[in-house]
Amino acid sequence: MANPSHFPAIGELFAGDVPNRHRVNDGVANLDYGEAIVRHHRSGVVTIPGINQQLTNIQQTLVKMNNQLDRIGTHLATKNARAALAAAKDFNSKITARTRDVVDYLRIPKLVAGHPIVEPPHIPNINMQPAYLIGDLPPENLVPRNDAAFTALKSQRQNLTKLRTRVRRIQWFYNDPLLEPALNDNPSRDDCRVFLDTLLKYIKS
Repeated sequence: MANPSHFPAIGELFAGDVPNRHRVNDGVANLDYGEAIVRHHRSGVVTIPGINQQLTNIQQTLVKMNNQLDRIGTHLATKNARAALAAAKDFNSKITARTRDVVDYLRIPKLVAGHPIVEPPHIPNINMQPAYLIGDLPPENLVPRNDAAFTALKSQRQNLTKLRTRVRRIQWFYNDPLLEPALNDNPSRDDCRVFLDTLLKYIKS
């Protein structure tokens, strides 16, 4: 056991502390080096040859990948929409003359991307979204539910302004060139009737 009354001489103190001082000095040196690296990075002077071109290449690759994914997504959505369309038309085509005024048609999904104009015509009591995707179904009550509803919409008693708005809204939703005639802002009643006849065929066959 060390004698507490013995105090080491200065030489003894430093001689015994040499290993510790080496470890401390090495640690300080490493710390200084690490801090120097941090300061170097923070100063923004780090330069990697060709880094800008590499980043540009990566960005271009990501854009191409996103475009490919978009095309795949559109293809799958269209494929699913066509399957749903075929199933709905098959059901609708089997509605008999005896039940067609009371049996509702299945709604036909949107098959063509986009809309002819940005803002759809407003129809009271029909909740429309600003835009629809391939495969989306039309809102409830936008398309006549059955033959009786088609007949009522085409009748002379139907307000022409409301009729115009309704058929233009349907055309806006589907954006399908198969639905003719292409309607302007003020289609005639006859134009609206022709459009509704085309729509009825569209959802059945």
